[in-house]
Amino acid sequence: MQVLELVCFRLADNDATSFLAANEAVNAWAQSQPGFVSRTLTEAEDGEWTDMVIWSGEAEAKAAAAEMNRVMGQFPAMMMIDPASIVMRHSTIRLAA
Repeated sequence: MQVLELVCFRLADNDATSFLAANEAVNAWAQSQPGFVSRTLTEAEDGEWTDMVIWSGEAEAKAAAAEMNRVMGQFPAMMMIDPASIVMRHSTIRLAA
């Protein structure tokens, strides 16, 4: 079953334009990971961001999360995030339309 990786966070400096541009490298990395399905990045009015990634299964989601933790220093976009604000979870997708 597909798994949703949901990561909520805030930017350290609120520079959304630079953050979005820097995410091109993150997109390319994610798309190269086994089990990648899609990625959506949103920003709420209060400045909280949500990164939603769909993976083909739980093993692929957890492997990608572990790999990102290992290589995140290579991505400027990851360094723009306030680490104290990060909340991450994985959920099995039960219904999608």
